[in-house]
Amino acid sequence: MRNIHDLRLILFEMHQRDVKRILVSILIMEGLAILAVAGILSWAFFIADITSLWMLAGMALLLVIPSFPLVVELYTTTRRPAMLMRFLEEVKGGAEILRVRINNGNIISGLMKRIYGPLLSVVHVHVTFLHSDGSYILPLSEEHIQPLVILLSSSRSLSERFTGIGWSSN
Repeated sequence: MRNIHDLRLILFEMHQRDVKRILVSILIMEGLAILAVAGILSWAFFIADITSLWMLAGMALLLVIPSFPLVVELYTTTRRPAMLMRFLEEVKGGAEILRVRINNGNIISGLMKRIYGPLLSVVHVHVTFLHSDGSYILPLSEEHIQPLVILLSSSRSLSERFTGIGWSSN
């Protein structure tokens, strides 16, 4: 990652990888929920002989609840390209960085990283600029974090270097 164009390509590639990760997670969670509901319903109907409207409603909720947080995450991820473009405009403008924080996730994302391996693993980096309202959440792989920090720390000096203002040797 040597310039803003490379950063843009990497950010959008990682955004697509993050969307794939969420979709695969939804499919896995729904598959597990369907297996659990099938097991419970087969036990209830054939062994325990329990048939109730409340039980069917509970099974329907059991199908929906596991993937609900992932659907919310997918919704927020679909709004990410506009945020990435605002981030790139701030970097082009030479905004000063206040903080870069790496979010490795929680126990569930660590488990998903083991399941997916490096193919779909994504680390979220929170970048806050000095004179900005909020922080930007960037999807990156672990090998792109250090080049991002180097590029962001040099972006202000790069924008000042090419403004056309400089000392004359006269």
